Amino acid sequence: MIEENEIKDNWPSAVEGNIEHPDLGIINYWTGEEKDRIVVRFKYEGQIKEESEKIFFINLNQGDWVLSQISTFKSSNSKLKLTKVHSFQEYEELEKKYHPIIELFIKFRESRKLF
Repeated sequence: MIEENEIKDNWPSAVEGNIEHPDLGIINYWTGEEKDRIVVRFKYEGQIKEESEKIFFINLNQGDWVLSQISTFKSSNSKLKLTKVHSFQEYEELEKKYHPIIELFIKFRESRKLF
């Protein structure tokens, strides 16, 4: 399992914050953005540990967003690397489960103008 400090050490440019979800409570996020591409990780109370290691790649397009990739943090020689989720079934399940969270994050991001 990946430790929080490993993620922070390997992703020092990430912006960290919190959003409140009506059912899940406080969701902690780490995010970075470049040229209408957002990378974000979510963590919340009761979340499956393996899911807290997922990174969502989101493309923005004229006020809309599309999930383009989901990856997982893996530890390798005391460094973290990202491994793309290749299972179509796992990708679909994660996309369906995290769609409302991503939607909430995008709305929050737009209201706060993080970048």
